[in-house]
Amino acid sequence: MYDKYYLSEQQIHCNIYYITLNIIRMSTRKVLWIGYDGCRPTALSAYCKYVINDILPYSSFSFDCYNEIPISSPCWISLITEALYKEHKIGHNVQDLQSLTTKLENKNSRIKDICYKLNEAGKTSQFMYCGWSRISNFFHSSVNKKEVKNEKPLHKLLSSTTTPDFIFYYDSRVDNVGHHTGFSLIGKEYVREVKKMDKMIEKTVELLKYRTQKYNEEWLLVLLTDHGGSYIPDIFSKRTSQYKEDKDYKRDVKEFKKTMLLKQKELDPGEHGVLSLLSHRRYFQIYCPISKLIKKQTKTFIYNGELLPPPDNKYPTFNTFKWFLKDTLKPDYILHKLTLEELQGLTIPKIKGLLKKYKINYNSTNNKKELIQKYLKY
Repeated sequence: MYDKYYLSEQQIHCNIYYITLNIIRMSTRKVLWIGYDGCRPTALSAYCKYVINDILPYSSFSFDCYNEIPISSPCWISLITEALYKEHKIGHNVQDLQSLTTKLENKNSRIKDICYKLNEAGKTSQFMYCGWSRISNFFHSSVNKKEVKNEKPLHKLLSSTTTPDFIFYYDSRVDNVGHHTGFSLIGKEYVREVKKMDKMIEKTVELLKYRTQKYNEEWLLVLLTDHGGSYIPDIFSKRTSQYKEDKDYKRDVKEFKKTMLLKQKELDPGEHGVLSLLSHRRYFQIYCPISKLIKKQTKTFIYNGELLPPPDNKYPTFNTFKWFLKDTLKPDYILHKLTLEELQGLTIPKIKGLLKKYKINYNSTNNKKELIQKYLKY
């Protein structure tokens, strides 16, 4: 578990902070996040041949990540800021965002978006979004944001002489089609849009390969989605007699239908938001160093294979910062401050080890509560 105190000058008052910033500033590494809203992991594995055959063998990945609430707003906020629902308090797509904006703009708040954190660390960033403009409100007002109609501006940027250190491209077209026709693995329209996504990723990777070779840049490609979905008739269909009545499922479907109809007159052909359905909650994370695709020898912490256990919402930011640090410093030492819950899960020797790293005097006490208090006060 990794907390959200990434390189915050208000929370880390020591020389390590400045060492970390200097190392990040000297890095030639860059990161591209591609976020495709509403792409079911099963759809990606079935229809994205390029991703599966050419990217996945050289990547760390998981198709078994699970969100808290399978709705875009809480999902993307959690991925962008590392904050869970109990902190950001945004549970659906029509909820007012004023409280979130206040937290994002407050310098002393623990909730900060990935672009703002990197800007604070001296890196440049760019957020591009195609469709669903609400997502632009999940970032600090100082972040460079640009609305686009398709992926062409991203490809134009990657074809230019210089690029930001971090780019996040978001696209809602798969989700849009899913709502209009159903998030169905046998739905022609949904499958067609997923295949388009695969082609877009292929072209993007070719541009990243070109940059790697021409400008000697080291790119990390991160592929993300937020939730899955279903075809509405499947959600409300009667179950066959061989299955027992699932009370939790019935309750969740009833609550889902009630909530959705409060927001719109009728349900879309495709929906997501039923907590009991894993096909709604499951999403993927894929991490691919582009240098591996061109057989360039590069030392990296990104190993080939499935991530076990499946990573949580904090992992994309954690891996991004770790990539910029070039593995020089231990992320668990530099990049975050542990929360009370995390500290309570550690043994006394491990807490003492943390105190020694930060040169905090604990007077040889073996009282766990006192040790935790000393760490938190620091």
